[in-house]
Amino acid sequence: MNNLKLSREITSSLQLQAEDEAIRFAAFDIERNRLFFASSANFIYTTQLPSSQDGREWSKASLSLAVERVDLEPGDFITSFDYQMEKEALIVGTSRGLLLLHKVENKVIERVGKVEGGVKCISPSPDGDLLGITTGFGQILVMTHDWDLLYEMALEDLPEDVDVSKDFFPLFVNCYIFFQRIMAICWVLFILASLKRKREKVG
Repeated sequence: MNNLKLSREITSSLQLQAEDEAIRFAAFDIERNRLFFASSANFIYTTQLPSSQDGREWSKASLSLAVERVDLEPGDFITSFDYQMEKEALIVGTSRGLLLLHKVENKVIERVGKVEGGVKCISPSPDGDLLGITTGFGQILVMTHDWDLLYEMALEDLPEDVDVSKDFFPLFVNCYIFFQRIMAICWVLFILASLKRKREKVG
């Protein structure tokens, strides 16, 4: 960690739509220098970060926000949120299992699938070719960026040293461990899927 160096810093406040609203998720578009936020009221906020390398200009910058509401059924809410560079779109998962693709440029939200048990976590692979999803029914899904299912694995099939009843509950106390372990398994599945695809191309 000693090689980490702060490059730029900016402090700003976000004007949310409601008093009891809170920011739940954030995602970053590194190519276009944009930040995205998803809130507890199902709003998506987009802001363009300053492109200047001058730290003084950064510190004085005022962020402007574009606000869009994700139209969900009553009781449904955003549970996962990430940016997929290959599609230039936000991937949104909800408590009732909806998988949504929010195309930032034309502001179109497309329903691309539904997961039984609700979406708990979404994480793209580093190369963007694969997508890891964990469900409320304890399933780990690995999909392509075209939403084709490659692998499905139950949390009951975790390695023997993972004690779900001991390590994963209560959820709010151990949620960090919960998702860290889930995503570690997802990365293993990503590697297996990548190897499989390479072998198919060679064959």
